[in-house]
Amino acid sequence: MLDLTEREWKAFSFEELFIVKRGESVYKQYMKQGAYPYISASAMNNGISGYIDRYNRDPHTISLAYDGSIGSTFYQETKWFASEKIVSIELKDRVMNRYVGLFLCQVIAHQKSKYSYGYKWSVGIRMMRGKILLPIDQAGEPDYDFMEEYIKEREKAMREKYIEFSKQKIQSSLHKAER
Repeated sequence: MLDLTEREWKAFSFEELFIVKRGESVYKQYMKQGAYPYISASAMNNGISGYIDRYNRDPHTISLAYDGSIGSTFYQETKWFASEKIVSIELKDRVMNRYVGLFLCQVIAHQKSKYSYGYKWSVGIRMMRGKILLPIDQAGEPDYDFMEEYIKEREKAMREKYIEFSKQKIQSSLHKAER
């Protein structure tokens, strides 16, 4: 298994790595039911508070609540609508895949303890100049390949644990049924 402690890490600002876009307001009376996730400042359900008929963000981006449930960070795999308390985050130099997105979500979410209702994570200076630590490659750049492999390993290990747990439960149920 890849080990985070065996990597060199470096601080990067949001403005170095990301394109950050604010969401937009839409009044409930103008919302129509649809297929696109409406992402609000919720800390639950991947930030989804409903489904509407339009989108304003492309897939393979991160949603980050800078107000409300400050720091709630989720990878969005499909087209989605960013509400006014949300920013979308995409990488400047590449399209984000699910694994890199999930890794980045965890790193970004660690920033939330700095902010609260009285000290918001303002999109301007605080967010863009804020720093996150990332593993780096030989050139001192973010090691996206490592991030991807790290998450893939963790998912595989969790899947194997789930399969083993399920097998044990089935065996236990069969054993009880035989009695």
